[in-house]
Amino acid sequence: LFNEKANLGRILMSILNRDPQRVAQISDNNGIRMTNGEMVSYAEKIAGGLKQRGCKVGDVVGFVAANGHMLAPTLIACFLLEALTNAMDVNQNEEEVYNIFRITEPKLIFCDAEKVTLVEKVAGRLHNSPTIIVFGENKDENHISIEDLMQEGDDDELRRNILLEACRPIQADYNIICCSSGTTGPQKAVCISYQSIVDEYWYQNVVTSSEGSFFTFSPIFWTVGYLVLLRSIFYGLTRIITTQDFNPELFLNIITKYRVTNTLINPLLLSQVLESPKLSPDTFSSLKKIFCCGNIITEDLVEKLKPFLMSKTKFMIIYGTTEAGAITTYNYNLKGTISVGNLLPGIEGIVIDEEGRRLGPGMVGELCFTAPYRFSGYLKNPEATNAYTTNDGFMRSGDLGFYDEDGLLYVNGRCKDVMKYILAHVSGSEIERVVKKHPSVSDVVAVGIPDEKYSHLPAVLVVLKNRSSVTAEEISDLVAEKLPDSHKLRGGVYFVDKIPVTSTGKVKKVEAEKYAVRMFRCLNLKD
Repeated sequence: LFNEKANLGRILMSILNRDPQRVAQISDNNGIRMTNGEMVSYAEKIAGGLKQRGCKVGDVVGFVAANGHMLAPTLIACFLLEALTNAMDVNQNEEEVYNIFRITEPKLIFCDAEKVTLVEKVAGRLHNSPTIIVFGENKDENHISIEDLMQEGDDDELRRNILLEACRPIQADYNIICCSSGTTGPQKAVCISYQSIVDEYWYQNVVTSSEGSFFTFSPIFWTVGYLVLLRSIFYGLTRIITTQDFNPELFLNIITKYRVTNTLINPLLLSQVLESPKLSPDTFSSLKKIFCCGNIITEDLVEKLKPFLMSKTKFMIIYGTTEAGAITTYNYNLKGTISVGNLLPGIEGIVIDEEGRRLGPGMVGELCFTAPYRFSGYLKNPEATNAYTTNDGFMRSGDLGFYDEDGLLYVNGRCKDVMKYILAHVSGSEIERVVKKHPSVSDVVAVGIPDEKYSHLPAVLVVLKNRSSVTAEEISDLVAEKLPDSHKLRGGVYFVDKIPVTSTGKVKKVEAEKYAVRMFRCLNLKD
């Protein structure tokens, strides 16, 4: 059963069936508890309904849905049929959803009731006219509810045929389509094999009866959303779910209300939690593991966290990428320096400079990796796929960092042209595009100033045309007028004689950022 060619849906259902009465998940929104047996039953019926509607191996099933109580069985149903799942963020607008769905061309789209209008607009622009299936109250007879779909699929013979087909080796090279972070411009459709997510479980005993639980706000829009779902099933953990967006008080309430034992959280969100007046010395008393990933973990954050960690609580630092999967999982020693740890088994890494030369211990450059399971590429984007790997087959992370003499990996920041401001992805190329339109500007590069609270503050280095003059305030006002608030040049505008570039004409982002950081600190010290 447990091998890399086995059907993921069948694997998950087999584990769930070992303890059918155990609670698989609890929805904080409505209090609904779903047992393992119920999750399997729902998944079989949903798979049957999808099969009746022509869903087959390799078809894409889209999602614009939060972590509702019917999401997990629907995903398992897709895995069972070897349909490719492609989830979007419920907070994305029509254009953002369309830009991915026009690439993936979903045959069916599951969405929350409040997202039906948005999905209708997107579906109307797609040439394949996908079927819309609604989680929640369905008010449109042109669509179908999840309950109606299950009723269509509630057939014993259909169920037996689906389970029989799931016994054969899988055919697809990938099972999940996630969105890239957008750190190199527009988001791309990343093709991911489930093996890259569950690789660590092949060699471990499956735990089917556990008193533990797992909570995260991360949706399946991100790979960590899948990771939490799969880890919970493999380790017998009850998933606590909510459809609400993050806020510190809700996080603390869920942790204490359900006595959560495992949680996964972004460092920037954890920082907000630690500043909440609702936080008390015993709030984290139930936690056995805190998984932290998605951004740089600072010494300041760790110092703030230490007083609230119980002696039994492990602070696990995860580092990885959407394309490569998990790179490191590090049980942080609170008395040690902050790194992301050693590479996981099967991972090989190198650090390269902007000319592509390999660097030694302590030297900062771009982190690149190879993984046991080959990156399947960006869907319908061979140019980006080829650009993502080095000539010798390593995947570019777009992150700056180094390794020490003991092989511990450290992440310093981003070398891609997009930075993070809080949780928003800020496109450096978009900032550059706007600034370059100013008649006095000859050249410009956008960089991010590292910041404890906001992750990065956008800044620009500007080269003016001969005999031209413009003030920093004018440049800042131009960007503020043309782009979203997250793109405002809070890191400053700095005029330079030239932009640092390599021999091949590529901008030396590391050098440019170092200069901007020096200028930012110098000006702030003077202030």
